[in-house]
Amino acid sequence: MYNKTLIKFIFSVFALLFLTINIIGCRESSPAASKDISPPMRTVTDMSGQSVQIPIHVQKYAAGWYAHNEILVMLDHADGMAATHMRQHDFPWLYKIAPKMTDALSTFGDNFNLEKLLSRKPDVVFDSTDKNRAKLASVNIPLVNCYFDNYDDMKRAVTLTADILGGPAVERANDYNSYLTEKMSEIKNITEKIADRDKPKVLHLQSTAPLKADGRHTIIDTWISVAGGINAAAEIEGNMQSVSNEQIIKWDPDIIILDASCNPDDILNRAALKNIKAVKNNSVYINPRGGFAWDRYGIEGALQIQWAAKLFHPGRYQNLDLQREVKVFYEKFLWTKLTNDDADKIMHGKNP
Repeated sequence: MYNKTLIKFIFSVFALLFLTINIIGCRESSPAASKDISPPMRTVTDMSGQSVQIPIHVQKYAAGWYAHNEILVMLDHADGMAATHMRQHDFPWLYKIAPKMTDALSTFGDNFNLEKLLSRKPDVVFDSTDKNRAKLASVNIPLVNCYFDNYDDMKRAVTLTADILGGPAVERANDYNSYLTEKMSEIKNITEKIADRDKPKVLHLQSTAPLKADGRHTIIDTWISVAGGINAAAEIEGNMQSVSNEQIIKWDPDIIILDASCNPDDILNRAALKNIKAVKNNSVYINPRGGFAWDRYGIEGALQIQWAAKLFHPGRYQNLDLQREVKVFYEKFLWTKLTNDDADKIMHGKNP
């Protein structure tokens, strides 16, 4: 009798203990409890030298800098793009290459809507400045500064971005950086042997109304030099600097290259410039533009140096088939098989 009572008591205690453990376990695994658990984090150093805590697994991101969007498209086809600084109307080729960008929120700017951005739940924001770092930190979104203004730093930014995204992005980044290095070397091996007297003076204009030129200490100055030219505007410093007809007459460039948004007739038909070499020889060209402007800070800068080299020194690059090179580049790095017509439109700065 005593043994039976003891056994029942022990059984009851164990049953109560089992029930209690299950109730606690259910509470801990409930959605309400799990929301308070932060994702595992790691530290990266961004392009401004800041140490930034980011989730180990970044699945969604926001792109706050125009030029960096094309890097993200190259690395993961915009699969994780929750928000972007871009708009389809302004960058039709990039949206054609990466249709998922149409689902991304178009935002940023000086007074972007933080609530709208939060609704897209990005794990990280990529940007070119630190001005929004504190604003984003207030809602626990880390900002990674990925700014670059030269080709070496662009390769670093590509590597940094790939490291953050992980997976196949790392190999794609390595492939791109190797391609850029290889093409830069191929072009330099020829152009470095050209005497300065045989190099054309090249003026790059971002705008014709008003006139804005790109001077020294710019990525434009770099590709002009690498491609075997001399920057006609080297006496000024920086991007998109206002210049006058008189300055251009004094510089007397052999070649003028215009941003894809410009019209060559604005230069060719300008009475004040009718006697400069570039106009007299009809050597005024529209710069190519695809997913992003080739001449500025996109990954198609690897194509820009080849295009410019053939433009400046056609006799030395007779074997360089630019149409083929563009098609190979887009298939390898931008997920797209271009037709010959597509490649020609891009090389002439035209929309799809």
